[in-house]
Amino acid sequence: HALQLDSTNPNALVEAGIYEFDTVIIAIGNYIQESIITTLNLKEGGVKYIIAKASSEIHGKLLDRVGADRVVFPEHEMGCELARSLTRPGILDRFELDPDHSIIECPVPDGFDGKTIAELQLRHTYGISLLALSSQDDLESFEINPSPIRRLKRGSVMVVLGHNKSIAKLPV
Repeated sequence: HALQLDSTNPNALVEAGIYEFDTVIIAIGNYIQESIITTLNLKEGGVKYIIAKASSEIHGKLLDRVGADRVVFPEHEMGCELARSLTRPGILDRFELDPDHSIIECPVPDGFDGKTIAELQLRHTYGISLLALSSQDDLESFEINPSPIRRLKRGSVMVVLGHNKSIAKLPV
């Protein structure tokens, strides 16, 4: 459900039945006072899980202190994602496990073409693990945990896991 109301008014929250929700997302980013009051009202009203959007680091700290279970910075996160995509255009997709580790999808580098997974020694050379490999003919179909004797082909896509510094060393 999506609702629009004066969330700084506890009576409006009661009338809308918001306190019955298990999870509430507060997307008030530019009105710091209102987002803090709303977070406090929801926490005091018994909402179990609150996700709140913050517009600055201090705003995020305040939301955390008044009871937000998770604070998000969507503008910052998208800015970082855009910067990564511009500086590493070879990375097709990325999933951050934590600030230091990611799973990425990227094309098989030219230097890997025709070599087996065993020959490349990806863990030893790059500190990464190969999780999956697409077929050259069907980039949407992946072989999970491919055999060490499997040869990589230019045009295929690989999915790897590793420390972000290790991933940055990949020649993509």
